[in-house]
Amino acid sequence: MREINRILLITIFALMLPSLFPLSGNAAGISIGMETRVPPFVWKDALAMEDFPGLTADQKIMWKSVEAEIAEYRNWGAQWNVITVDQWSSGPGQLLWLRRVIETHQKNGLDVALRLMEDPSVYGNFTQTESAEYGYNKKYYEWVKSIAQTFGRLAIYYFIGNETELGVHGERSGPGEPRTLVTYEQYRKLLVTAIKAIKSVDAKLMVANCGFSDYPLALAAMDDINRRQGLVDAQAFWAKWKKSGGKPVEGLPGVYRLLRNAETERIIAFVKQAIRDPAGSDVLQLHYYGGWEALPILLQWVNQQMQESRSVRPIVAAEVGYYVRSRLVQEGSKSYWQMDMNGYSPTEHAEQTVKDFTLLLGAGVQHALYWHMRARDNKAMVAALFEPTRNPAEFTPTQAANAFRMLANTLNGLSAAAPRLADTKGLWHFHFTGARDVTLAWAEHPLQMTLPPGVREVRDMSGNPIQRDTQLTIDSRPVYLLWGTASPPH
Repeated sequence: MREINRILLITIFALMLPSLFPLSGNAAGISIGMETRVPPFVWKDALAMEDFPGLTADQKIMWKSVEAEIAEYRNWGAQWNVITVDQWSSGPGQLLWLRRVIETHQKNGLDVALRLMEDPSVYGNFTQTESAEYGYNKKYYEWVKSIAQTFGRLAIYYFIGNETELGVHGERSGPGEPRTLVTYEQYRKLLVTAIKAIKSVDAKLMVANCGFSDYPLALAAMDDINRRQGLVDAQAFWAKWKKSGGKPVEGLPGVYRLLRNAETERIIAFVKQAIRDPAGSDVLQLHYYGGWEALPILLQWVNQQMQESRSVRPIVAAEVGYYVRSRLVQEGSKSYWQMDMNGYSPTEHAEQTVKDFTLLLGAGVQHALYWHMRARDNKAMVAALFEPTRNPAEFTPTQAANAFRMLANTLNGLSAAAPRLADTKGLWHFHFTGARDVTLAWAEHPLQMTLPPGVREVRDMSGNPIQRDTQLTIDSRPVYLLWGTASPPH
């Protein structure tokens, strides 16, 4: 099954390329980003930190950290960030804040995508039928339209909500906070209203769905594999997805019970409907934190769903990261996820980062973003690219950060192209072209290959030249094959 999936994937990617390139963004070709959260108190009402009264010590550290991180982006090859805009903070002050945020990114040569987060109360205040003027909720329509009117094409994408299939948070969010559960039919009304507001300003503005967490995506794919191929293949897929953490479900009985769970069925129905029914959106947004071996199967499944429903559209990977097994910690009234750093592998983190991005970008995804850049501690389920610190000026890269920089500096501006290496059992290889010709390759098991005459240099994940003759050993660590005479990445 693995070898069939590998060969099918590379073939399917070559066929998918013309249809998966988004038509937005300030730079042509691939654009790789990383996420830095900008809380609403940072530049509130466009104020400087010294003009903002009542900040706590932690808030001042966060403010300085945000400024330092945005200024650091270009040193690591990142070209864009996602900015979350909360509906409950609406008003003139919010527009002043958002303008300051966007201008700060522009000064650093960065694009932004806007994630518009609805107030959960919207779902209880839909009109019974769609209004020709404003959709299903006038207040929400006017809020979205005010943002689109003010910022327009300064945003490369407008993301409507975030992982709504898991439920919607209020202004306070966290592991212990309740969520409002919604159906896809409810979310579709929100999406239709947002699209109506945004397209009334400019029909060419790019609107994406809420983005799905990889857990619901994996559930939906596994359910379809079970229906089409049987429970054994479904369990095999789940085991691949679990490799970087996943959920504690073991064996065929565990998978069967999971698929028959009522909440699972609700999530699966939401994801499948959302993929097959764009509701007028331009782009399909997804997130991914699972093991890289499951990603090819997942991408095949998503593409198949879109093709079957005649709704093929570009994909943006707005969150890609490395999951670390974690436990829920309770401190008084607060709860948070704490990573188990004993289960963290710096090398695996780097390898998976490169493989995940390569698989996505090789499928024709133009915009992909690593979530997240830096953490003040390790209270998260996803490993940041830099070591946790409370010093805003301190940027200690992980092995994955160095691999990210090589990846971004090599692939930004390029486009996915047909493979240039001969197909070999167990070899994964993806070619990119533009200012330079690059092949990224790795193998499931070590293998020897004779380099084609056009390859002038081979580099490792961090960009170090690999000493070699015409023979090269390829193993699980991705390598860059640089072709021709174009200038190498910096």
